[in-house]
Amino acid sequence: MLKILLGLALIAMILWFVRRLSHHNGLNTLLRAGEIVILIVFVGGIAFYFFGILEQKSAKKVSDKVLAFEQGKTLVCGAQKVSNQTHNLARGTLVFLGKTDENRGNKIELRACEIESTE
Repeated sequence: MLKILLGLALIAMILWFVRRLSHHNGLNTLLRAGEIVILIVFVGGIAFYFFGILEQKSAKKVSDKVLAFEQGKTLVCGAQKVSNQTHNLARGTLVFLGKTDENRGNKIELRACEIESTE
């Protein structure tokens, strides 16, 4: 992705340089339009790059929580503690469902939970 963005920046610089040297109005207009298109693609590429990084971090957090739950670790969800002994994980919705008599019907969203520290 970085190579593509650097390539776009290089092309934009070349178009700008050629436009500065050119004295033909029609060519200047065409080069200016090309610069604008490349600038839009460049800014969009940067936005998608950072959005992708944020999505990766978010997916990693969810994956870490699911893995900890499956390994038998306890998750803290507000005032409640969740483990694979007391809850089941509905993978499609990422919701914990109570499976013991005292918490049956209890639904807790995974995003509201954190892995309990063992310190």
